[in-house]
Amino acid sequence: MASIRLGWLVLAVALGLPSAAGAASKYLEVAVAAAVLFDAPSDKANKRFIVTEATPLEVLASLPPWTKVRDVDGSVNWIRASELGDARHLLAVGVATVHAAPADGSAVRFKVARGVLLERLAEPRNGWVEVRHQGTTGFVRTAEVWGQ
Repeated sequence: MASIRLGWLVLAVALGLPSAAGAASKYLEVAVAAAVLFDAPSDKANKRFIVTEATPLEVLASLPPWTKVRDVDGSVNWIRASELGDARHLLAVGVATVHAAPADGSAVRFKVARGVLLERLAEPRNGWVEVRHQGTTGFVRTAEVWGQ
């Protein structure tokens, strides 16, 4: 019976399905100037999109030398693992407001439009994450960004 459960777990991981353990999502970002996303783990697969450096992607599965990823819009594709690096940026999912302190009542430093990349300076805490954009730092609500 244990081998059947293990078989289902291996299949779920290969297909990029969420595990029963509910593990936290892992994010990486594009570490090259531009990378191609494919619809299957092969250079002969259909090319779907080109993504630029620093774009965060959610890791769903790994089949070396390929990684199955999901982008901010939910599109699932494959990318060469060698084109990924540690996630250091977040993507605004709508208009994101960056505050002087991690509190709604604090002064607004700036706002960014959907799709703008923000450099993550620290791990998220209490629903806020410290970011930098064009030299200015502040705190944004984690619900307003994607990739952490």
